[in-house]
Amino acid sequence: MKYTVSLFPILRITRRNIEADSHEEAIKKARVDIDLVALSRDCGVAEFVEDIDGYLVEEDRDQMHEHATYYEKDGVTVANCPYNASTHRAKDAPASGAA
Repeated sequence: MKYTVSLFPILRITRRNIEADSHEEAIKKARVDIDLVALSRDCGVAEFVEDIDGYLVEEDRDQMHEHATYYEKDGVTVANCPYNASTHRAKDAPASGAA
């Protein structure tokens, strides 16, 4: 018996040194700069299915990842995940010690 199997991996593709005024703008620029269709075409056995699970935005020179944020598929909504909870407060939450 022969089978055809499709794998649906989630890949991390990193684009460094994006100049932007916000995390959301950096996400938009990365989407334009990274041609996922071309990457899949170059692979020869893959095709891009136009689904991105999320975005991790890390600020340059933030060695402790205190300002790194994981976003949902829409590139705007901050994900409710352990990564965000362990690294920093939600964007709209008051700073610790603030009244």
